[in-house]
Amino acid sequence: MDRIVISDPINEFKQGVVVSGENEIARLERRRVAMLPIDPDLLHQPAAGYYFRSWGRGVHVNRNAGTRVCPMVLFVDPKRPFIYWSARVEPIDPELDTHGQIRLVTIGASGHTLSGGLSADSFPKLQHGARDESGGWTVYGRGRLSISMDGWLGLSLYATARNVRILWSSVSQSSILADV
Repeated sequence: MDRIVISDPINEFKQGVVVSGENEIARLERRRVAMLPIDPDLLHQPAAGYYFRSWGRGVHVNRNAGTRVCPMVLFVDPKRPFIYWSARVEPIDPELDTHGQIRLVTIGASGHTLSGGLSADSFPKLQHGARDESGGWTVYGRGRLSISMDGWLGLSLYATARNVRILWSSVSQSSILADV
């Protein structure tokens, strides 16, 4: 199992570096390095394998109704059915209650993107008071992709949350089912 580094709090590893080996992956997880499962051979294809986007000061989500935020795109292969995602989330105001959930969804097909199904395996919940030492959360999720051919797939986060801002989001694809 290989992982791609998405974010390293102390910058020992740059984003996009592939890490192999259970011991090394476990060491980086203990240091709270954000990583996603990946099939490294995908990185030799243009715009395939993973996608990362920083959202500057953050995309604010402050509503109890679900909303699509943080659009992303990934060139996907139907032989690799697992999609993994992560996002860095912080409260807008650290003094206020923070709660909600986030998941990954597909964006409807347009002239240049595929139409496909994505079944979510997890819905990370955000809870006030359970933040890490940097004052936020790195949330992870996984889904199973159902598409008939390779091509561009539009994705976004779907958030129902109060007092949340999303600082970055990422997605990767793999043929291997893994815990995140």
